[in-house]
Amino acid sequence: ASAGAVMLTDIVFWCLIVPFLSIQRFSLNL
Repeated sequence: ASAGAVMLTDIVFWCLIVPFLSIQRFSLNL
């Protein structure tokens, strides 16, 4: 895989995982 593809996959991964974890943490704080 090229560096560009890895970077794109990494961006997509974080765009999906980070909001999910943030929502989970926010829900636990309520």
